[in-house]
Amino acid sequence: MTSKDGLSEVFYKIGVAQDVDKRFNFGKKTVLESNLSLTEKLARMMRKEKYVSDFPYNYEKIHSVEYKYEGDALIAEKSILDIIKKYQYWPKEDFSGKSECVSCDASDVDEFKKNIIKHMDADSSEREKNAPNQLLYNMANNKTSIREQDKIKRHLLVLDECKKIANRNKA
Repeated sequence: MTSKDGLSEVFYKIGVAQDVDKRFNFGKKTVLESNLSLTEKLARMMRKEKYVSDFPYNYEKIHSVEYKYEGDALIAEKSILDIIKKYQYWPKEDFSGKSECVSCDASDVDEFKKNIIKHMDADSSEREKNAPNQLLYNMANNKTSIREQDKIKRHLLVLDECKKIANRNKA
């Protein structure tokens, strides 16, 4: 991410989102209320955009991976942020997720990105390989005894329950 002036801040955000563009295209002003040209308003409305972004930084998606379950994505995000904690960066402008930002020396950027991407790819591949099927996950998730609200803790409990169900079915 870079500051709108393109000079004063450069940093990276690690995060979980279903759609990166939607994640950063939020704002208080609707497309219709905006000062955009009629052509731009129509184009945005055709893309089903409702609001004009007031996100304080320019962004570019560098890499993304997919996870079958949100809990796996949240665990991966926490893991990466723990590993690179010494690079944590607090942006000057406020936004949701600013605690998930990192920065490093310009001379280390390529290696830094390469290592994060390698970790993301390996993690998502491993979690996908070990993920239970959707039916089993839903059965375990709907079990009334699992009342945990924390998404990561709940996901881990659901995975444990999936193993129990699978083991019962083997017996």
